[in-house]
Amino acid sequence: MAGEEYSYTFATSGYPAPIYSIAADDILPAGLTLDTTTGELSGTPTTAGTVTFRISAANAAGTETSDPITFTVNEKAAPSPSPTATSPSVPVANSSAASAPAAVLAATGVAGVSIAFALAVILIAAGIVLLFARRRGTSHPTR
Repeated sequence: MAGEEYSYTFATSGYPAPIYSIAADDILPAGLTLDTTTGELSGTPTTAGTVTFRISAANAAGTETSDPITFTVNEKAAPSPSPTATSPSVPVANSSAASAPAAVLAATGVAGVSIAFALAVILIAAGIVLLFARRRGTSHPTR
């Protein structure tokens, strides 16, 4: 995202350690730089947009160039307004406002139990009941 710090290190192997560079005729997104020793791409992108580039790593054994890397920088989102807490005014009949609660909240349901979990428990219990009923029916010889 434009205006937010970014860092990524490209991984290579080989001896001696490679030197990193941007492939010929390629450019990095504005605000990012490539450390030629460590392979770290870092900085703060300044402009939204999409850039495609390739990274090269070279040592005495030769040069390897990455496949094209498409890097997209999104526009920084506009800050959203901060929420403010408000409580409705609840009139209380025949009592002083200082001694009566302004509102009464009620929670229903079971905390932390989802409908899917409750359904799974019910189905497992039903399966166990059917299993015992089937075993009970076949365990007694018929007379």
